[in-house]
Amino acid sequence: MPQRAIDLFSTIEKPDKIIFTVLFNACSQIQTKNAFDFRKKVFNQLPIECRHSTDLLYSVLNMFIKRDDLDDGECVFNRINRFNFLWIDDEILQFNAYGINGMGLESVQLFHKVPATMLDNCIYVCTLNTCSHSELVNEARKIFETIPINQRKEQILTTMVDAFSCAFDFDQAQKLIEEFERYNPPSIPMYMSLLSSTRNEKNASLSQKIFDRIESNFPDAKNVLTSAAVLLANTHALRGNTSMATNTFRAPDQSHSCSSEIYTELNKLQAELIAHGYKLDASWITRPLKDNETPESVLCAYNEGIAIVFNLIQRPMPTRIQIMQNLRICGDCHAAIKLIAQIRQCLIVIRDANRIHHFYPNGQCSCQDHF
Repeated sequence: MPQRAIDLFSTIEKPDKIIFTVLFNACSQIQTKNAFDFRKKVFNQLPIECRHSTDLLYSVLNMFIKRDDLDDGECVFNRINRFNFLWIDDEILQFNAYGINGMGLESVQLFHKVPATMLDNCIYVCTLNTCSHSELVNEARKIFETIPINQRKEQILTTMVDAFSCAFDFDQAQKLIEEFERYNPPSIPMYMSLLSSTRNEKNASLSQKIFDRIESNFPDAKNVLTSAAVLLANTHALRGNTSMATNTFRAPDQSHSCSSEIYTELNKLQAELIAHGYKLDASWITRPLKDNETPESVLCAYNEGIAIVFNLIQRPMPTRIQIMQNLRICGDCHAAIKLIAQIRQCLIVIRDANRIHHFYPNGQCSCQDHF
């Protein structure tokens, strides 16, 4: 109940650093502009005796990062360094912030500033993961080669497998897996990372081979097999082989009080998208259509689109739109939202189940289409 914690804060006459820490942790869970303005105001008015608290500054850093305010986050991070109590968790949090926001080069630069004596499994994993999701496979390879062989634990190898997979270098990814399995049992995350990337490349034959290996290596891992089957189904569907694919779909929401206005604007936006070259990609529909459905009715009323349009009908129209969703964004939605940001000249930030996407007014996304 983060909002209740914020409401209670106003009733406390002399809050101490513990109260402030709890407040900022609560604020990090609320993504509205009013909540962010409030917590920023409170932070700027912090008593001097509270500004040297590691716990408090850590909660502030976490708050700024979750809001995608990396400039203020870096200021807090640098303040921690100036007070000479650099906390390794702050380093890791900063690496993760760069990672989910697609700032791979910044992460690599931060990595090279870390003293060799402080480099550990967590920092290696965070840096390689950021490179993986920023299309910096060469930088990831260079960092990986500096890691002593006896320190290349499963997490590090898994992250490097993911880096190769995201770059569609499946031969190198499989080579790492084979080397790992010479002395260790098979690793589920390695295979799932490989399978996810073969889905993104629509490589149905390799996806099937990887799925077969997962099924052979982990016959009792029911949840893993279910997830792997969904990825395999998506791969077949993307190839147009819907007879091999099965999936589920949730109907678009029409319960909002502004639904009529939202859908009017959505229809207008769809016409603008088509005029700017958008072509609906029906291969992302992974189930048979019902009698009353068309590809347009299924894909065009996607939940992210409805949330975006709700912001677009506000007056004045915001220049920055931020939404969250519990699922990974699909390829058709991703392509459409890049165009929407370009057409309406606004920044659209979407936090999905996997990462934070920054759709810029120039029509590009921070993930560089690796999602």
